[in-house]
Amino acid sequence: METFLAVARHSSIRRAAAQLHITEAAASAAVAHIEKQLGAKLIAKSGRGIALTEAGRVYADYCRSILGLMKEAHAAVRAAETGRLRIGVVATAGEFVLLRLLASFRNRYPDIELGLSIQPRDVLFVELTHHETDLVIAGRPPRDAGLVTRARRPSQLVVVGAPATGPTPPRPPGSCAARAPAPATPPCPSLTASKSARPH
Repeated sequence: METFLAVARHSSIRRAAAQLHITEAAASAAVAHIEKQLGAKLIAKSGRGIALTEAGRVYADYCRSILGLMKEAHAAVRAAETGRLRIGVVATAGEFVLLRLLASFRNRYPDIELGLSIQPRDVLFVELTHHETDLVIAGRPPRDAGLVTRARRPSQLVVVGAPATGPTPPRPPGSCAARAPAPATPPCPSLTASKSARPH
């Protein structure tokens, strides 16, 4: 198609061959091959050069459109490695989980723009449901939310209190100093990376 368009543009086999850096025989053979495939005459002699027939003009229009779409497709494929990823994360996961992952991701995909939303868990899942983020790292998502858990890691809550201050109150005679053990703290839901299962 490119050879035929060059011939159509220059109205000359010789000039088209020179532009494409091929021989005149190769350019002529390419046009003849297309004519044989289509079963139609595409060019005709006109004075010292050549001109497109009506069939040739129709075919040239299609060639321009097809080659234009091919260039557009190539550009789209190259652009596929670029884009934007919007991440929602709770504060603790952002500090202890996400930083190293972001550095690795940036090194691997330097052309992708990253957006970060640091919010409470419930707010993040609302954002994800409304397609305002693409990925959330937080606690377990609510049931029946239409979200998909992609990865998990264990997490555990630890209760931290300030040390006792002030004088120790007197104990009743005969009592023993004892304190009931603190109840075991259950682990919090696993951190999850969730992605909406609904189409964007």
